[in-house]
Amino acid sequence: HETVLQGMGDQHIDVAVHRAQTKFQVGIELHEPKVPYREGITRKAAAQYRHKKQSGGAGQFGEVHLRIEPYMEGDFEFVDALVGMNLSRSYLPPIEKSIRATMERGAFAGYPMSNVRVTVYDGKEHEVDSKPVAFEIAGREAFKLAVSEAGPVLFEPIMNVRVTCPDANMGDVMSDLNTRRGRVQL
Repeated sequence: HETVLQGMGDQHIDVAVHRAQTKFQVGIELHEPKVPYREGITRKAAAQYRHKKQSGGAGQFGEVHLRIEPYMEGDFEFVDALVGMNLSRSYLPPIEKSIRATMERGAFAGYPMSNVRVTVYDGKEHEVDSKPVAFEIAGREAFKLAVSEAGPVLFEPIMNVRVTCPDANMGDVMSDLNTRRGRVQL
């Protein structure tokens, strides 16, 4: 859990931290604030993954074929496009669960992912060795493979800031904003 403490400078922050520690007898750890990045994709991609594990007794088997694409109408859409009898629909919930979990943790940089449509269109199962956990693993790994091919990008937060300053300081202010990747609009 993170609480962001703001002040007019380092001295304000130091005073507030000291007061909280002495008045409320609490320990406080100070860190740089975390930037709420998001992951996304820029193009369509397809991938498949086969999870096969044999260890003496009953094994694990699951194969998932899926497509992903940018989805601007919402955060996430899971589409069932199965045709034929290669994969039972009963394995779709574990596949979706693993993809949602991967999107929450991030597929390539560790930040939550959004605006993705996932279409499961095929797969394979084994009458003895197929279990939900095998399809969770196969779904997760197929999704990660597809993301790596779909032009993954990192989105950073954007804020509109209005700056009023004397004309004499305009150059310094614009220079400072440019060093922080700011876009200046007059």
